[in-house]
Amino acid sequence: MGLEDLWGYSQYVISYLCCVLGIIFSVIIPIAVQALQEVKRAESTQGNFNIIWEVAKPYLRIGIASIIIGVVIYIFLADTLKDPRIAFIAGYTWDSTLQKAKGPKEARAAIFSWK
Repeated sequence: MGLEDLWGYSQYVISYLCCVLGIIFSVIIPIAVQALQEVKRAESTQGNFNIIWEVAKPYLRIGIASIIIGVVIYIFLADTLKDPRIAFIAGYTWDSTLQKAKGPKEARAAIFSWK
């Protein structure tokens, strides 16, 4: 296995990590927006972490499922996702589309149940 072969494998790893980074961004943005709105509405600043955690849980579940499903998708599309920028956009789009199609609670139910 030469250096060229290692670079070939690392290129796939970098592209997949960029895909995961896109999913992470897709998870962080709605959490930040919704958490800021909830914190503004809160009477006290003592429970801010609990408010943020309750807002974040459904998005984090969708994000984790997206990363797991992303491995399978990436296996099939690895040759088309060689550019890290395209992989980032693909990860962001995948998770964002899932969130928008079902909403956080509905998407969670769709992913973690067989109904």
